[in-house]
Amino acid sequence: MSYDINFSKEMLDVETNETEFQNVASLNYTSNMKGFFVDFFENFGGLKSLNGLSGKELINEIDDFNGRIIRYANGRTYNETLEELAEDYNPENGWGSVQDALWLVDDIKEIAIKYPSAVCSVTC
Repeated sequence: MSYDINFSKEMLDVETNETEFQNVASLNYTSNMKGFFVDFFENFGGLKSLNGLSGKELINEIDDFNGRIIRYANGRTYNETLEELAEDYNPENGWGSVQDALWLVDDIKEIAIKYPSAVCSVTC
C-alpha cells in the first residue's frame, strides 16, 4: 500500500462560470513509514492528519513536525540523528526510509508554499 497525496485548488471555469477543483500537485509514498509519521506529526495521525488542510495550514504542521525532529536530535548531528531514526523506523523490506520520508515532507511543504489555498487530500 502507499499514500496518495493530492493538492486541489478551487478554480473558476470561465466558459461555464462554475467553480471546480483542479489537481495542482500529486505525490505518492510507501505506507511502510507510517510509524515514523505517526510518531512525529502532532496529532499522531501520521500523514493522514494532513488530510483536508490548506497549504497555509500545512506549513505550520510541517514546521511543528520539523521542530519535533530537532528536539529528538537533542544536539546530535544530522547524520547521527538520521542513523538512529533509521534503526528505529526503516522497514526491513527496503521500501521507504527516514531520509526519503524527510524529503517527502520537504516536498509537501514546497507544494504548500506554492499553493497556499490548495487543499491536501491524503489516502492510503
